[in-house]
Amino acid sequence: MKPLISRLSLLLSVVVLLAAGCSKDSSPTTPPTDNGTDTEAPTISLISPKMNESVGRTSLIVEAQVSDNKAVTKVEVYLDNIKNPVANLSASPWKTIIAIAGLQDGDHTVYAKAYDAAGNIGTSIVITFTRGELVDISEPAVSVITPRVNELVGDEMAVSINASDNVGVIKVELFLDGATTPTSTLLSLPWETILPISTLNDGNHTISAKAYDAANNVGTAPVVTFRKGLVRMSLVEIVTSANCPPCGPANEYFRTNTNNASFQSHMISIKNHVWWPRNTDRLWTESQTWSNPRTEYLFNPITQFVAPNAWVGGQNMGSTAADWVAQVTQDMKLPAEAKIVLEKTDNGNQVTITARITGMTGSNYSDLRLHTVVTESNINYNDGNSEYVHYDVMRHMYPDAEGEAITLPQGQEKTFTRTIDIDSKWTKSNLKVVVFVQSYGTKKILQAGRLSLK
Repeated sequence: MKPLISRLSLLLSVVVLLAAGCSKDSSPTTPPTDNGTDTEAPTISLISPKMNESVGRTSLIVEAQVSDNKAVTKVEVYLDNIKNPVANLSASPWKTIIAIAGLQDGDHTVYAKAYDAAGNIGTSIVITFTRGELVDISEPAVSVITPRVNELVGDEMAVSINASDNVGVIKVELFLDGATTPTSTLLSLPWETILPISTLNDGNHTISAKAYDAANNVGTAPVVTFRKGLVRMSLVEIVTSANCPPCGPANEYFRTNTNNASFQSHMISIKNHVWWPRNTDRLWTESQTWSNPRTEYLFNPITQFVAPNAWVGGQNMGSTAADWVAQVTQDMKLPAEAKIVLEKTDNGNQVTITARITGMTGSNYSDLRLHTVVTESNINYNDGNSEYVHYDVMRHMYPDAEGEAITLPQGQEKTFTRTIDIDSKWTKSNLKVVVFVQSYGTKKILQAGRLSLK
């Protein structure tokens, strides 16, 4: 029986060895070397540093872009034609930082070699860089986000710019219709603004931008074509008080969610301060001649006066600020039923406003009123609630809270003038004039316009 037992033992050993060879935990075998049929060398180029770049005195960022018909196994980096590499990279990304504190100021060179498994070698071109005081030669990257290509915009255009730089962007200039003089200059993030373009004719126009860094490197954005025409401005009237506890959070929510170029170029807000819950609000006492009758008109036929409260496009939206924002989003999409073009003549403490109003909906309304309102923002004041800075506060209404009865035949333009006396309590640079056309009976807003008085 011994020979049989020996044969069984040998067979069991073979089975064990075969099982061990299929184990998931077995050590990986060394990949076979190339058989010599691969004769194609890798290609390699240096992304960093750039030719003649100034890199400072402490470190040099070296980044290579490599490719091979099979695979790159390593990259070596060489400085100043020194025989031995100063860095060996074995995996992507092919990037390293080399200390250069020991080098002398002046020009130096760097290049890299890429190897594949067959021992083929690709060599980059030699890049010259300068060790010394850092000199920025990289221009900013810049593009126009809004307006979008072929977007329809009104008399105020939301402009938003994407600008970045290896060090930092210090200003962005905006150019309309190929002009060489900037229409506007932005000096801080976010790179956005509202451009008044009422003087442009309806039709196609272009906008571009230039971004500058501290070294005066300039990046230029591709030109974007947009269309100027008639768009609706959504009017929001908010009844509020500086001593109403829920008014502060509601106003802050509304401002936070609409304080961007997209909303501000299609929306106008007016805050009417009122005499409750207590009549100590200075912003009310200074405007109550117009605030009281305007508030009573807005609430009619509602018998219970509640603050905060808002009307969007003439429609009451209650006390929830999220509902105000949602309704503005919808109201902005409606067609404008009148065209309003505003111009001003500034005589210091007196500003004359000229409003050219064109009817767009024929004789659909027989009860139209033209309202002119002066608002002020950035008012530092508190009367007990969470607000310490107030925006878009109604200061005066012209000719009064009732407005002026007008007719607007379809396609006909009418001109109206208003003389604004700048009150000594107001800060002129924070003032805007708001002009809107409203159906007295339905409260519907046909269109609104806005103009800064600064």
